[in-house]
Amino acid sequence: MALSVRRRVNTIGIELLRGAISPSSAQKGSAKISLLFQLSLLLLSVAATSSGAAFDFPGKVGAWPCPPEDELVPCTCYADDDLNLFLGCQELESISDLKAVFTASFQFKKFFRLQINDCNFTEGTLTKDIFEGFTFREVIMFNNKLNEVEVGIFSDSVQDLTFFEFSDPIPSFPLSNLESFKELRELVVDINCDQFPTLTSDSVLSFSLHCGGTNVTMETSQLNMNALTTLHLHDSNLISIGPENFESQSLNILTLNGNYLEEFDPEVLKFSSLLKLDLSDNLLTDMPFITGMAPKGTVRIADNKNLKQLSLDTTMPLLDADVTIHAEGVSLSCDCNLRWLLDTDGTDLLINKITVNVDCEHEEDFSDIRDILDKFC
Repeated sequence: MALSVRRRVNTIGIELLRGAISPSSAQKGSAKISLLFQLSLLLLSVAATSSGAAFDFPGKVGAWPCPPEDELVPCTCYADDDLNLFLGCQELESISDLKAVFTASFQFKKFFRLQINDCNFTEGTLTKDIFEGFTFREVIMFNNKLNEVEVGIFSDSVQDLTFFEFSDPIPSFPLSNLESFKELRELVVDINCDQFPTLTSDSVLSFSLHCGGTNVTMETSQLNMNALTTLHLHDSNLISIGPENFESQSLNILTLNGNYLEEFDPEVLKFSSLLKLDLSDNLLTDMPFITGMAPKGTVRIADNKNLKQLSLDTTMPLLDADVTIHAEGVSLSCDCNLRWLLDTDGTDLLINKITVNVDCEHEEDFSDIRDILDKFC
């Protein structure tokens, strides 16, 4: 943009100069002097507004088209080589300070990224009028001591926002009008949800939600995201999950580790072509019923301290589908319940697709499943 402006001004200047010295325009010496003087003023004006500080070094803090630095302190504005605008605000003392920043003389209100972190916003609500007229492609907000976010925040960015990250112990979802954001691709949210929010989006590809509440339940069809490929719900205090929440045909990765899940309804863990499923560090007592894993996929059930067995009916279909099972840190029962892992001759294990570090609760030490089977079968 800067180069095109300078080229256009230079062209105008050359044409003016040619007219000033051509015979047809040289009727009077005073007229030539006046025209040359006007040309000089024009070129000086352009040089002042398109100097090296503005165009040659657009990544410099405070460079055009950012407002003067003293209008934004303690926030910082800068532009990259393509004049994409970035605005960062840290350690603001109040929401009023944030409002004051957005009254600065921004020549352009279309930003690539807004980042606000480590601020003290305990006294009020983050209202949508603060960002009215501004659009953002990426928004990152964390550790701002917020209590509430008004419905419709960032509504002017519904056609622009592609990445949103938010972390603060508010009780409601920060983008309550999520379905309005047509270009949103990645969503990372850490809030204090007492229950799982109902969310709808046809555009989000990757979603990570961390719930800081207690005894969080995920009911039927609370997650309506048909384009999802990656879903992270780990460490979210989940105690139960209803069916029809993981029906996205595109889902490749699902993490549910670090929750309080004891069992699953047979209709819950049904996929189309899932590559990675992490159920580790929960309260499982057996392998749950899982269908639709992709060949060469992996299922992690590690560190489920209550897991005592791997039932034939739920485990063998995964092995038949060429799925690898990681079950490190479990305490399998010291009995013959895993006899089905031996072939018909009772000599070879079908264990090559199951990784287990045995912690058998028995007075004798057993190094692996083979030792248990030799002892009890």
